This record gives sequence, C-alpha cells and structure tokens, in this order.
Amino acid sequence: MRFWPITLVVISLITHLIFFGHPKSVVFDETYHGAFTSAYTTGNYFFDIHPPLARLLIKGFGDLAGVDYQSMNFSTIGNALTDDVLILRILPLIAGILLPLIIYYICRRLNFSEKLSFLAGFLICIENSLVVQSRFILFDSMLLLFGFGAILLYLKYISDESKKYILFLSAILATAAFSVKWTGLAFPLLIVVYELVRNESLNVWKYVKFVSVYMAIGIAMYFSIFAVHLSLLRNPGDGDVFMPGNFQEQGMVTRFIDLNIEMYRANANLTATHQYSSPWFTWPLLKRPVFYWQDMPAGQFIYLLGNPFIYWVGIISTIITGIILLVKIRRREDIDKTAFLILMGFIVNFLPFAFIGRVMFIYHYQAALVFTILAIVYVISKVVGERRRNILSIGFATLCLASFIYFSPITYGLHLSMDQLMDRMWLTSWR
Repeated sequence: MRFWPITLVVISLITHLIFFGHPKSVVFDETYHGAFTSAYTTGNYFFDIHPPLARLLIKGFGDLAGVDYQSMNFSTIGNALTDDVLILRILPLIAGILLPLIIYYICRRLNFSEKLSFLAGFLICIENSLVVQSRFILFDSMLLLFGFGAILLYLKYISDESKKYILFLSAILATAAFSVKWTGLAFPLLIVVYELVRNESLNVWKYVKFVSVYMAIGIAMYFSIFAVHLSLLRNPGDGDVFMPGNFQEQGMVTRFIDLNIEMYRANANLTATHQYSSPWFTWPLLKRPVFYWQDMPAGQFIYLLGNPFIYWVGIISTIITGIILLVKIRRREDIDKTAFLILMGFIVNFLPFAFIGRVMFIYHYQAALVFTILAIVYVISKVVGERRRNILSIGFATLCLASFIYFSPITYGLHLSMDQLMDRMWLTSWR
C-alpha cells in the first residue's frame, strides 16, 4: 500500500520547502562551506578539516545551474546573498526531504508495521533541528541520507544475498557518508558489526569477503573523491600554509596522504571555543542549541533547536531498548537483531564523541538522534499492546507536531517579539 509513503513525502515537502530561501543571507557555517565551495571556481587551494564530497556535489550542481559564485560574499554571517544561493542550498534540502522516506523503508525492512514506520518518518519530518540543518549550505543532511541509505540497501541485500549489486551500492553510499564528514565512518562500521552478529553460524570466509567489499570500494572511492578535489585546486591559495612546502609538486597518492594527515592533525588540535558549543553528553538532553542567524530589526531568529519531546522521549526509548536487549541476552534468548541494530547505531554515532577534544555542537548528535527515533517505534512495538499502539502513536505524534509548530518561528526565521522568543527558551541554557 503506497498511502503511507506518499503521505510522508507530502508532509516532508511541506516542512522542508515552506519559506525555503529565507533568509537570503549567510547563516552560521555557510561562512565556511559556501566560501570553500566557491573556491573551486578560482582553483585556489584551500584547506578544510572535512572530506570534500559534499562541496564537490554542490559545486557541480551549481555549475549545471549556472551559479555566479563571484557575486556572493560568504565571509560574514548576515551578509546579503543573491538568488543563486538558493541553488547551492538545494542538494542539502533534497537530502532532508528524502530522509523520512528512507527511515520509513528501513522500519519496514525491520518488520515494523506500516503505521509505526510512518510514525518514525513523520517524526523525522517534524524534528526541528533536522529541518533547519537541511535548509542551508550545511552538509549533515547529506551525510544522513547517504548513511541511512546505505543501511536500507544493506537490509535489502540480506533479504536476498544473490543480488550482489545491492551490496556494492550500499558500500558506495556508506563511503559517501564518510566522504562528507569523517563521523560518517560510523555507518560502514555499524553495517560490518551487524553483519557479524546477525550470522549465528558465521562463515568466516564469507564474512571476510563481505568486509573486503566494503574496504575495497571505500578506499577506491574515497581516494577518487580527493583526486578530483586536488585536481581542481592547482593554484596557490590560503590553504598552502597548512601543507608541506612541496605539496603541489607528488604524485596524487602522496598529496592524498599528506592532506589526510593534516586534516587529522587539524581536527585533533582544534582548540577554538564557541559560545554555542556543547559537550557530547548534554546532547540527548537538548541542553544547548546553536544560534544560527538573526535580523534584529525584523525580529527574526533561527536556532538549531530540536523538537524537545522527540529528543527526550527518544533517549528514554533508547535506554529502554538497551534494557530489553540486555534482558534477552541474560535469559540466553536469541539476540533481538532489531534492538541490536538500533542500539549499536546509536552507540557508534554517539559515544565516539567522548574521545574527541575539539569544539563540538549539537548537530553532531543528529545521526544518533535518528536512531533514538527508531528506538521510539521499537519500544511502542514491544511494550505497548496492539490495541493501545494507535492511540499512543497518534497522541505522541500530535504532541510532537504541536511542539514543532510552536518552535517553527525559530526554525524558519519568522517574526517574534522578544517576549515571544523568550517564551520559547524553556531552559536558561537555550538563550
């Protein structure tokens, strides 16, 4: 039945497209991503701590649409931009629109009912921080689409292992996630670990071949992306100071290795602070949002602030999922593979941040957040009786929708008086 996925797409189009293009000025990290994307036009070498896939895709899309990069100045938050910036924001927007559908089909592959699968996708549609992050030249929505797309294809592959091409496509998308940001490595890691656990009678040789496919595709594709990146940046630029003096003069392999080493060093040594940064362990509590943009005379503000009820119920559901899994293991029952996938997905996308010393923001939690949404529907399916599931699902969805609408002015940058803005600052740490 196509009613549920079609309805989901319509809702996602509404929540993502409404007021799209506002503001027509630089927002938060567009100062970096927009400027770096534009730099491909001149060929002047720049240095960034993230892999270049998302920028290359946006630049390619912009070139096809005839974007005039020279007419836009991304140097300062609030700088006015031309209509061309809308084109550069389209790919992250498309990723945000498609993610709820991907989550719906993941849930169906995990044998959730159509209604619970719809609930998971619907919560993605009305999760304020996910919507905000998809509406600008920011790359997290693309990472999420690639990563969860890889999971969906992997789940499709294990239902029919004769279709090897699906495994290859999954590996390509998993590598794409890693090639947007290194944190995307959590997705191929999750798939490789889950493949080990799901095979109760493990064929070692088969597993080695499986891992080899992921590694071979990953290495080849990751290198190729950097080869394109470096071939486009042959002129001297601001990024040269980060690299060895003869960097522009070794072979592509050597340049590739040198660049990734410097990216790692820069990430490890990033000690800058930011007033809207937050420690990793506060993210599930939604303790500190990020202030993205303001037009004070117009009374317009944009915050990367999540939907509180999705955040808070999501982490509680994740804990319950973990308890259910542990109880089954203690009773020596078969491992609940769905619970394992959800819990492991949360862990590999969340706990590694405990070992990262650089400045971090709540948007680093978004991949883990999606797994908490999967945990919500898992808990409903396991804990709530069939008769009450519909009532609970509708009630929770209604509560979250009301919350989404209430916080939507600071999601879309709509007019608020200062009193109305402060009314939405439920915690003092949100201000």
